[in-house]
Amino acid sequence: MAKNKAPKGDFTRSMLPHNRWEEFFDIIKLRHQYLLAFGGLLFLFALPMIAAYVVRDIYSSSVYSSLAAQEIDQATASDMLRQIAFFGDLILIPLAAAFSIGMAGLGRILLRLSWEDPLFFWQDFKEGIQSCWRSYLVVFLLLSLLYLIDDFVMMSPLPSLIFNALPFGFTAFLLLVPFCYLMGMDQIYKMTFREKLSNAFTVYFKTPSSLLALLFLCLPLLLTFIPSVTWKWIAIAITIIFLGPLMLLAYQLEQNYAFDKVINQDYYPEIYDKGIIRKK
Repeated sequence: MAKNKAPKGDFTRSMLPHNRWEEFFDIIKLRHQYLLAFGGLLFLFALPMIAAYVVRDIYSSSVYSSLAAQEIDQATASDMLRQIAFFGDLILIPLAAAFSIGMAGLGRILLRLSWEDPLFFWQDFKEGIQSCWRSYLVVFLLLSLLYLIDDFVMMSPLPSLIFNALPFGFTAFLLLVPFCYLMGMDQIYKMTFREKLSNAFTVYFKTPSSLLALLFLCLPLLLTFIPSVTWKWIAIAITIIFLGPLMLLAYQLEQNYAFDKVINQDYYPEIYDKGIIRKK
């Protein structure tokens, strides 16, 4: 693994970036090798879920081909697609649980990078899993169950698209951001689960920009609309490895900003603006 180039002269606090944007590019410039390793691990942990989705896409494509060849009618095709989606979502639940364990370790690495702390990659990865796996597991299990419900309702023959979209909207706009904040808080604060959950919703409602940040993080989902199964998953794999670390780093910095604004400034001044030094 490549080593960081040592700066000329002694490092001083004044050499820290002055805002989160500067810090983002500073981390890319000076610690890019960690981001590449992060991307490789992210892809490795996501691989079982990717494989499950590839199989799901292959079966779905087979149904559409049969429908186009008039081997089955529309009602039969719809029923088959619902079954494929349902069983695919069921399989996703244990895979998401396994993925959450890896994300607990990667979350600690993101925190260290965003705080401009010394990083001992494998040690920090291990510590993140040991200290945070429970909250990550709970969140990912809940989200995968909600995804199962959302998918089931979206494919149900309800009388209105609005009714179909209600569970998805509830999950996306009310729960997703606080759940992400909950996992971020578990990496930092010594609180009970109830306290972290309450604070996560408080931070969400006091920082409206957090929803926009999460929507930005979800942009790669647009790749799922690529019609070719092969090219779609090649594009998703490249995105996970190379853009995934950058997008998650940007979201981590947004979390730091939100925690500083709502929590750290008053209650944890020792970590307020950690990683940057603002111009007077």
